[in-house]
Amino acid sequence: MIGARPWVALYNIPILSTNFSMARRIARMVSARGGGLPTMQTLGLVHGEDSTEIACMLLEPNQIGADRVQNQVEMLAAEEGVEVD
Repeated sequence: MIGARPWVALYNIPILSTNFSMARRIARMVSARGGGLPTMQTLGLVHGEDSTEIACMLLEPNQIGADRVQNQVEMLAAEEGVEVD
């Protein structure tokens, strides 16, 4: 079977904190499922020994771009008192 699907974009944002539950909370707030940006799917992940990461799948990158995702994550991380890389 051969099929076609529109392009998606993957975008990962490291957070300078080891607080995994905070990363999951931010990921949830950014995702469409959590009431955040439409057409977004996200996960909070451990990223090495000194940071976590918000892994993002932009299902319609022409509609919601990486710059908008970056701004949203930066704002939510600042509310938690942490920085993003």
